[in-house]
Amino acid sequence: MLTNVKDAFPDKRISNFSFPPDAETAFTFQAEGEGADDRLTIYVNQYTAEITGTRSGETLANVIRQTHVRFYYFGANGRIVVGVFGLLMFVSALTGIFIYAPFMKGVFARKLKFWQIRQDNLKVKNSDWHKLIGVITLVFNLVLGLTGAVLGLENLAPYHKPTQALL
Repeated sequence: MLTNVKDAFPDKRISNFSFPPDAETAFTFQAEGEGADDRLTIYVNQYTAEITGTRSGETLANVIRQTHVRFYYFGANGRIVVGVFGLLMFVSALTGIFIYAPFMKGVFARKLKFWQIRQDNLKVKNSDWHKLIGVITLVFNLVLGLTGAVLGLENLAPYHKPTQALL
């Protein structure tokens, strides 16, 4: 199948493929050309390896994915931006730990209910909401920021070929 697709579209780079969900559905290959708008979906019969159709243009699902992964079509540079934002999110969550750990220690020592929102004024209320949401989402934000940083910045690390012993 891959050979047929490469032969039919030599100017495209195969970027992805999907296994069919059932026996009646074709394999789906995603191919990319030089430009951001030069995408092609190629459908291949899973029994004969014959190309049964193509679709060009963008899908909403891919726009959402590309926005998430690389700020739409900024390629490797977009991944780096995503990685930097992930790193900033991770550092922000870490600084939150250092800033609010003594505060939270005092709250727990006095057996106060940290989840209660004071109604004194808008500034106090917003501050309480900020602390509450920060405490509740701390672990999630640490994991999200770290994984975003690693996945986004991995393009900066050189890839190493496996040694012959591992093959």
